[in-house]
Amino acid sequence: MNKYSFTLFLDIAGFIIRVDSEVDFKHFRDLRKLSGFVSEKNAACDCRLYLKAGLPRLRTRKNNVFNPAGNWKISSTDKGFIVEVGTPYRNGEYDEVIVFNSDFTQGQVYKKNIIELSRYFLDQFLLINLLGRHSGFLLHACGLSWNGNGLVFCGQSGAGKSTLLRLFSSVVGQKDLLNDDRIAVRRYGKSWRIFGTPWHGEFPVVSSSSAPFRALYFIKHSKKNYLKALSTEEICRALFQHSLLPYWDEDSIKMVLDNFKRLAIEIPAYELGVVPDKRIIGFITSRL
Repeated sequence: MNKYSFTLFLDIAGFIIRVDSEVDFKHFRDLRKLSGFVSEKNAACDCRLYLKAGLPRLRTRKNNVFNPAGNWKISSTDKGFIVEVGTPYRNGEYDEVIVFNSDFTQGQVYKKNIIELSRYFLDQFLLINLLGRHSGFLLHACGLSWNGNGLVFCGQSGAGKSTLLRLFSSVVGQKDLLNDDRIAVRRYGKSWRIFGTPWHGEFPVVSSSSAPFRALYFIKHSKKNYLKALSTEEICRALFQHSLLPYWDEDSIKMVLDNFKRLAIEIPAYELGVVPDKRIIGFITSRL
């Protein structure tokens, strides 16, 4: 008898993630945040996760690959990677352990506590890896679709991304307000698309919709609205500063950097000075 009695499909940025669980999904309090990304697709998936209650006896680690802040780390093995999440207990155990294969297309998820499915970590971590290997990347940005034009506004925390999306919410339908903090970008041939993701910032609106990538802006507070075209080098440097990168995967990093250059050549990009009132909407849209 199959011990994984519960199955969930998620569609995030065009990737189908299948989760087979021995625990009923109703026990996960964060599933509501992913509800707009639940898919009915019962077909080939880009990643398959198997979820089990309780922690495993871990296989021997090869080396510590990445340990950025002490609340999670990734180690390599002969067959893939081990990700440990949460502040470790005195016995060295973490709250959650995920054992991935080498290309992140399959993972065994072990949970000490059955509270949250993703903890706003697993799904983001997985998407960063899938994008890096499939001509894409995840941006610290807000994004929207304006009359079919995908617009992305990059900025650090406090730069005004959420404010900008709130202003556009008066003239754009909710499904076209993709996200105020995390935007996925993918390249298909010579075309680029942007996708909404489930992980919002201050403005709690998300959408699973996507749009053709039309223009990229790096926003700054200003006393007047202005646009300044950027060089390829400036665009690449700014993309690096505003992207969530798979530092633990050398091959993916190289592919992401190559895609930065392609995007910088193919998509118009600007420094955008913003006065945070509704005049910025006309200033941007009249120049598309």
